[in-house]
Amino acid sequence: MDNNILPRDQNHIPAAGFESSTTPGLVLPGRINEITGRILVNATGGGGFPDPLTTNGDIIARISGVTTRLPQGADGTVLGVVAGLLQYFTPSGSGDMVLANAQTNTGAKTFNDTTLLLRNVANTFNGSFLNTNTANRVYTLQNRAGTLADDTDLALKANLVSPSFTTPTLGVALATSINGLIITTTTGTLTLASSKVFTVNNTITLAGTDATVMTFPTTSATIARTDSANTFTGVQTFSTPIATTSVATMSATVGGGVPTPPNNTTTFLRGDGTFATPAVGGDMVLASAQTNTGAKTFNATTLLLRNVANSFNGSFTNTNTADRIYTLPDAAGTVASISFAQTFTGVQTFVAPVLGTPTSATLTNATGLPISGLVNSTSLALGLGTIELGNASDTTLSRSAAGVLAVEGVVVPTISSTSTFTNKRVNPRTNSTTNAATLAPDLSAANVYFRTTQTETLTISAPIGTPVIGETLYLEVSSVAAQTLTINATYVVFGAAFPASTTAGKSFMLTCTFNGTNWRTTWASQV
Repeated sequence: MDNNILPRDQNHIPAAGFESSTTPGLVLPGRINEITGRILVNATGGGGFPDPLTTNGDIIARISGVTTRLPQGADGTVLGVVAGLLQYFTPSGSGDMVLANAQTNTGAKTFNDTTLLLRNVANTFNGSFLNTNTANRVYTLQNRAGTLADDTDLALKANLVSPSFTTPTLGVALATSINGLIITTTTGTLTLASSKVFTVNNTITLAGTDATVMTFPTTSATIARTDSANTFTGVQTFSTPIATTSVATMSATVGGGVPTPPNNTTTFLRGDGTFATPAVGGDMVLASAQTNTGAKTFNATTLLLRNVANSFNGSFTNTNTADRIYTLPDAAGTVASISFAQTFTGVQTFVAPVLGTPTSATLTNATGLPISGLVNSTSLALGLGTIELGNASDTTLSRSAAGVLAVEGVVVPTISSTSTFTNKRVNPRTNSTTNAATLAPDLSAANVYFRTTQTETLTISAPIGTPVIGETLYLEVSSVAAQTLTINATYVVFGAAFPASTTAGKSFMLTCTFNGTNWRTTWASQV
């Protein structure tokens, strides 16, 4: 049959030899069990024939109906069938995977579905892996020889060595196992607090010093390692400097170029691991005290101030909607906060502050308070012992009694108080008109009424308003000619009855006093 091969390596000849071949050009008499030099010798001492294989690695193959010697291929080629013929060829694609020997490869080797096949020991069947992933996955094999378990093994409760299960039903413990979990130590202690779960997804060995405590982060995270590169997200704060021999060594480690010279202060290390000169100039050197020009801009949460104990950070939160300038006082001190109560020492000067409505406030020994800006309120009180008006000491307003004010110790009368006036003049309230058909005294406006030039019939009406006992009215009407008079019945005359008309050229006068029911009135006519 074409493409049959016979290697020159005696290790590939079956121990029992092989029968004589009828292949043209090659006669193998009897059974052969040894090779001497380049001559195949008959095991029974018969004749032999020249060895057609001249170089290690040559093979005899039946190609295109002819038995021929196929020389060993060049390094990097593989033996296979191309276009129906057996030959050496260079595999397609690039890389460092050579199928002719053991592999020590770099980089990832990708095999399409069903292209990576594993033959069984009898070389009769293939085994392959079926990948149903929807994303890249990494499978880690245990660091020991063993047999992989599948769903059938689990269903049949096969004897699995050190398996890891996710929420399994272990059943009843047998022999020295506890629900399938074998305890291999008789001296150690595994302690779990109540309601706590310890989950191990992969084989792991914990090693350390006795009585030491390792604290994990308070949120889910991946633990960093010290023997390979790590990628950190978020802001990482290191309490001590990162140890490195030099910036040049560090830049070489991350794949960047080394600045020239390595301690060049005009370049900086970029995120891609290379050094570059800043796009704009600057004089901020973090290795020494700063005397900088120009504005330095720090993004939010990137300017952190460590406390004295180097255990916590402090930062500024900027909620401005426009550029602002904050001026620090020209003295050492502690910055005040609006988030909690503050105690100020010394003299504090506030220029036009808006104090709002405090829930409570205590002001002791304060002077020079301006009166403008005080809020009028029916629910809030301003409690003061005395008030000096006019920024002087000669007009002191104080409390005399409940509801009674005093100025310089003298009680101020009110409309509801009972007070005695001494040497006080009370100016009468007066009203004067020339002519009208009616004279109706309004007690809220005046108590003395003059009608200076009455030229028509006159009606004197009852007073408007609510009089008090003892209140008085004075009415005086002057007319050139006699005018008819009509006087309301509330005016009760003393003595002679009211006249029916005024007297020409004279004044008609009424004096009235309220007695609680009506007005007692006297009248007279004068020139």
